[in-house]
Amino acid sequence: MERYDVVVIGAGNGGLTSAAILAQKGVKVLLLERHNIPGGCATSFCRGRFEFEVALHQLSGMGTPERPGPLRGLLGDIGVLDDLEFVEMPDADRCCGSAGIYTLTHFDISMQLLDARMQQVLRTGAQVVATANPGCFMQMRLGVARAGLSGQIRVAHVVVLVAEALPGLGPGVQGAR
Repeated sequence: MERYDVVVIGAGNGGLTSAAILAQKGVKVLLLERHNIPGGCATSFCRGRFEFEVALHQLSGMGTPERPGPLRGLLGDIGVLDDLEFVEMPDADRCCGSAGIYTLTHFDISMQLLDARMQQVLRTGAQVVATANPGCFMQMRLGVARAGLSGQIRVAHVVVLVAEALPGLGPGVQGAR
């Protein structure tokens, strides 16, 4: 029987991070996940014709290379920062038009904001739009579809991207697509 120093139950945000840090320190780790993909609340699931983004956290604390935030530091510590390319988007703090239920209450204005955001995405040349916000996730998926770019630009949760970059998981990890 295989023996482990630590068993981490749950491959969500905390479990993935903890297991990666422990493994890097030479601890023999077994990471268990009941779901078919890692990411925990940072994944999406489909029910009928609806896709649900269940994340409750914002992508914050990333900072910039010149002024790194705690999230950027953590990604560096677990060894995945070099495997990820971040493309800064102008006005990244501006709303994509979702704003909670704004898409429902002010649809036309919401679509104008989304179209403007999609123009910014296209100017970056990025192939992946990463977000941790449920409303932004759905809105950006809509924007990609409206622009006819569903096969060219992927909208994904940031934790799914990190999981894909972790050694041993790699590109076989399937997430919010």
